[in-house]
Amino acid sequence: MVVSQYGDVKHNIETSDGRQTVEGFLKNYFDFKHDFLGVVALVNVAFPIGFALVFAIAIKMFNFQRR
Repeated sequence: MVVSQYGDVKHNIETSDGRQTVEGFLKNYFDFKHDFLGVVALVNVAFPIGFALVFAIAIKMFNFQRR
């Protein structure tokens, strides 16, 4: 979420290492890359869909009622 909001900001900030951009700080300190944002968004969508599919299959397969 930090990268999506601040990953492309080119303003200079003061850090303990000197002056650098917000983008550079996120890349150096946290190793967050703005280029990786699409993959992160895809995973954030895929996980709930995957869990919903597993839940739906489990409900269908594990029917313990006998008639």
